[in-house]
Amino acid sequence: MQLFSKIHASNLYLIYGIFSVALMLLLIVPPMQSPDEFDHFRRAYLLSQGDLLLSTPEGKSSGGLIDQQLEKFMLIYNGIPFHPELKVTQTTRQMQKNLTWSKERVFNILPGTGYYFPLIYLPATIGISVGQLLDLKILHTYFLSRTVVFISIILLLGIAFSIHSPPLFLLTIIALPICLFQYVSTSIDGLSVGIAILAISLFFQLYNSSDSHRGKFVLFLSLLGLLSSTRPHLLPVLGLPLLLLTSHSSEKTFRVSSFVAVSTFTIFWILYGLVSTVDLRLTREISTIDAIKYYLMAPREFFDLIWDTTAAKYKDFIRAFIGNLGWGDTVLPAKVYFCWSVLLALSALISINLMEIKKISVKKFFLSPRFFLLLVGATSVILVFFLLLVTWSTTHPVKIIEGIQGRYFILPVIFMAYGFFPTSLPPARWRILTYALFTFPIFLFSVYSLINVLLVRYYIN
Repeated sequence: MQLFSKIHASNLYLIYGIFSVALMLLLIVPPMQSPDEFDHFRRAYLLSQGDLLLSTPEGKSSGGLIDQQLEKFMLIYNGIPFHPELKVTQTTRQMQKNLTWSKERVFNILPGTGYYFPLIYLPATIGISVGQLLDLKILHTYFLSRTVVFISIILLLGIAFSIHSPPLFLLTIIALPICLFQYVSTSIDGLSVGIAILAISLFFQLYNSSDSHRGKFVLFLSLLGLLSSTRPHLLPVLGLPLLLLTSHSSEKTFRVSSFVAVSTFTIFWILYGLVSTVDLRLTREISTIDAIKYYLMAPREFFDLIWDTTAAKYKDFIRAFIGNLGWGDTVLPAKVYFCWSVLLALSALISINLMEIKKISVKKFFLSPRFFLLLVGATSVILVFFLLLVTWSTTHPVKIIEGIQGRYFILPVIFMAYGFFPTSLPPARWRILTYALFTFPIFLFSVYSLINVLLVRYYIN
């Protein structure tokens, strides 16, 4: 419990609450039902075998050598996404029950993960490595890996809340159905949420502290590097340390050199991923590099595309932001989306501190952590559109940007939530009451709305 020694009791209750309500989903959601989870789990497996980078055989997309029995395990669940008529049956359970690691490996492509720095897969890799060490069946190894990822997310949130209390609106965001669903998968979405919140908490602590905190500054930079090298639309987070470089004159050289080193490595990794990863799944009229050059020279056309895409798909974006589950093929009832829209608006209103707004100096605000966080969030939203445009469009020019999912906006909104709303909860004596009357009911409502939908989607004919 030393890790949580500085967490106020009410924050600790919140962590336990998240753990308890999401634990039920851990047992309900079948394997590989998060978007691209097949490839994410394959990448974690490769890391467990010491393969840090993908290989690219001639004429094939980038990938790696995967255990033959693991491929059989994935094949069992491969048909479920986008086919709601297919369920997890007794036959499914029998087929997966006796699959064990074979040590025979076959090549499979997973180019979509080639851009991600492999450290993000460490929790899932630990689960796989322990499962193989204990000679567990593949099914049990998968659930062990999923559990390690889930516990890692809870630990990240716990450490973050011990450093800096979150705004109330942020607690609503992390309780969204799509977030809870991602917490119990082996994909990197849930971990990215935990890493982002911890990085933001360190950002506030470093800004407000008179001590140098060398170790925390390095950790802060490392988290930003990990975020931007695995979630490319978060590349603007590398601008956050600029506010901290000169806050301690004696540490200026150390901080600047550390910032340059991490930023250089991150940009190098992103460029390496773009150059080394071969993806033959799409036939495109224009390469990514050429598309980047084109839209950088035609910014007005790009922003027109953002407007047209948003006007055409904003309802889909909102629904997916709240929660299109599975591979985006499992929707919640219409009344749930309506209730969540009301809850988000209500939590935003409750989070606004009018007295604090009156005290804000415009000049000081533009040099404050909150403005930097707002700027990161806003530019990250623009980058979501830009990156999908230059990497996913098969034709050129396009009329609508395809491939954008509502969950891509979760991380930018987290940064904007810390920037726009007060960065602390009500006084300690009111926190438990706030959680009891507002936050915990939201988590319970989220799980309740998920369980029935998931049972019908995956088990009940």
